[in-house]
Amino acid sequence: MESRHQGYTLADFLGLVSDRTITYQDCAEILEEELMRRFPWIKPDEFYPVMKQKAVDAEDYCYRLIQAGKKLEEII
Repeated sequence: MESRHQGYTLADFLGLVSDRTITYQDCAEILEEELMRRFPWIKPDEFYPVMKQKAVDAEDYCYRLIQAGKKLEEII
């Protein structure tokens, strides 16, 4: 599956939030899609609820998703 956001890094989406192009909620949805695309073996029903539970708010959730993505990229 090809990304609708080809050429963007995960952190680039935070730039769109700071530009007020998207909200943190939009950012989280895009990051979830990107992580599922890049790491298809992630079980979304298990992975995302745990991340959301640990997050303080939508902004923290976005940062946590980016950190998780970076760690997963390092592993691979």
